[in-house]
Amino acid sequence: MIRLGFRSAMPRFITRGLILKRIKSMAQEIFERHCGRVRYDLIQRIDETTRKFQKSLSEKTELTLSTIREALKRAIALKDRNETEVSATLSQLGTRLSSAEQIRERLAAYRGQAEGL
Repeated sequence: MIRLGFRSAMPRFITRGLILKRIKSMAQEIFERHCGRVRYDLIQRIDETTRKFQKSLSEKTELTLSTIREALKRAIALKDRNETEVSATLSQLGTRLSSAEQIRERLAAYRGQAEGL
């Protein structure tokens, strides 16, 4: 109250500067508060995102490792199989591959005939 009375009694050019300084300091303080809130929110969001990323990366890494382990187990089991079974399987795959190649050649020939029309 005393300040208000003191300021109203002073000339305008002096009180104007005091009022502007006060407003400036209040605005700066309010701005700093809001910046603090924004910084805190940003840090919280970054922490949450980092935790989610780490969890996701860990899950994917574990899934990849388990798949690799399973593939290695299958490879070892395949190796342990009888060689005749493996050679029989390879020969069946070879015949299937050759028949697939023949079908592909026939399809290419049909395509050529169709394009020639």
